[in-house]
Amino acid sequence: MSGLTLLALIGLAALVPVVVLTSGGDATAAARDLPAAQATLRLVAPLGWSFVAAGFAGAYTVTREQYYGSLDRTTLMVGRRRALVAKSLGGAVTATLLTAMLCAAWCVAMAALLSANGSSFVLSPDVGGALAGSLGGAVLGAIGGCAVGWIVRNYYAAAAIVLGGPLAFELLLLSTNPDVVRWSPGLAIAAIAVPGYRDVLLDRPAAVVVALAWIVGVSAVAFLTAERRTR
Repeated sequence: MSGLTLLALIGLAALVPVVVLTSGGDATAAARDLPAAQATLRLVAPLGWSFVAAGFAGAYTVTREQYYGSLDRTTLMVGRRRALVAKSLGGAVTATLLTAMLCAAWCVAMAALLSANGSSFVLSPDVGGALAGSLGGAVLGAIGGCAVGWIVRNYYAAAAIVLGGPLAFELLLLSTNPDVVRWSPGLAIAAIAVPGYRDVLLDRPAAVVVALAWIVGVSAVAFLTAERRTR
């Protein structure tokens, strides 16, 4: 991953939780009006959408090679299964490191916001669960993004799916059609970090099952697509 691409990925990773935070109302009012523990969870919850940038990182491991015309050669040299696994692992590692850094920086920023509004950052079990769930969600997002990359094999199409799906479709429908969209892949992954977010998302056990089902399904489609193209 080139330096410019890495900087763009870092910028995207930082932007996504800002978008989610501002879509949920006035963050400053939450920091000022809610009890410290609730305010902390409210401000940390957007990290549950870290899987979006992770999905982009996963897709990029495939679409970059496709762009330079070396993906088929790699697949022939190492085999479909090894190529799929290697790309997924590479994306997952990148996403985990990026999300860990984002979580640390975000917590520092939110602690400053809480302090400026006369409150304090409380590392409650719910907040700890949100942080851990964000890391787990990033791994799933990277694997899913990699699978999308294998299926579409186009940088722009993959970016539209992994970025536009969760932010322009799922997040929008969260307010208008929650009973259906809560079962979507992105919101299922987000619910691993923030179960019951806005009293809409799934609880954590159900979210894990649904998210894994989506990731296994899209990965299976990716494998079959790669197999068909190399025949």
